[in-house]
Amino acid sequence: MQFFFRFELSCERHCVDLNPQVTFIPSAVVATEEQVAAFEKHIGFKFPEDYRAFLLRFNGPKMKPSDPGIDPSDFYLTMDLSNLAGFGDTKSCDVSSWSGFADPAADYQYGIVEEYAVTSGDWGLPACLVPIAKSVGPAKIYLCLAPDQYGHVLLVGDEAVVRQSEELEIRTIDFVTFATSFIEFVAKLKWLNPDIN
Repeated sequence: MQFFFRFELSCERHCVDLNPQVTFIPSAVVATEEQVAAFEKHIGFKFPEDYRAFLLRFNGPKMKPSDPGIDPSDFYLTMDLSNLAGFGDTKSCDVSSWSGFADPAADYQYGIVEEYAVTSGDWGLPACLVPIAKSVGPAKIYLCLAPDQYGHVLLVGDEAVVRQSEELEIRTIDFVTFATSFIEFVAKLKWLNPDIN
């Protein structure tokens, strides 16, 4: 199946049509330029324009199949891992939710800022990795902001798990590159019924 995506920066709040199979429903909590800039300053890295536009437009969106014939209770939005080394017998991984800024008025706040504090602090992952989405696991999906892998979407594979279990430093090269840009990552996602596939 061929994927189509369009990326426009000219329209208000950035139009992002990244994957015709997926309809993104913006969060009720709007991300602002000021929030994004403050977070970038805090972590010491700038987001790639494609991800920045997505965050501003959708801020941790919900998602549903674009095809009304697909029942989202039977299908999962997935990443095909079958052609990637580092996952053993695992052939796919779902994307169950997206990270965004938490509601500042909420009593309990846990969004991208708080997730980053955990992954870069408590978990000891490289500071250049920002958790942008999760699978049901909840394994995190990371956007790499290191110069040599800038904009790549990385997944935790066998090497990172082994190094963590041996209490070794985990490096970005220990992760598996799923896509070399955020728009490529989203374009690769597809709905699968686990009972059929």
